[in-house]
Amino acid sequence: MLLLYSKGATGKEAESITGITRLTKLLFLLKEQVGIDDSFTFVAYKMGPFSSEVYAELDFLQNFPPEKPFLKTDKVTSSTTTLNPEHLQYLHDMLSEDEISIEQNEANTIYGLSDVGFKVAQKLWNKLSDSKKKQIEEIKSNFGSIPLSKLLKYVYDNYPEMTVNSEIKADVNRI
Repeated sequence: MLLLYSKGATGKEAESITGITRLTKLLFLLKEQVGIDDSFTFVAYKMGPFSSEVYAELDFLQNFPPEKPFLKTDKVTSSTTTLNPEHLQYLHDMLSEDEISIEQNEANTIYGLSDVGFKVAQKLWNKLSDSKKKQIEEIKSNFGSIPLSKLLKYVYDNYPEMTVNSEIKADVNRI
């Protein structure tokens, strides 16, 4: 919730985050670089650091309380293909439009705070030290809206132990 509440590249509070891969990598960076959110255990997986606990937390925030959940999600969709939306984003970031033409039938999920979630996150935010706030905002500002390929490259370069099971390591290393 703190990550979603913080300012990002535009400087506005509560900027949304697009895509589960990006959200997972940002949470990983928060844990590794800021020491926030030790509740997530990350393992080396198909696209680098992964935590199933992120999915459980997102599910909880989307469904609690049922009448006014903390998290809202939107979908960005277009056309047709069977590729995973995160892989589509990765390919779009890696290749120019001339090199690849991909249509998408699945949606990228945009994660943001609901009105209730905003109020709860604001209270949590106000309890943080100024230095923690700054560190969270730096992670979100620096990595929240850059191309996914560049975020993956940064994570892969700085945390190689989390790339041992990656299916895209060779592609990321070519960036």
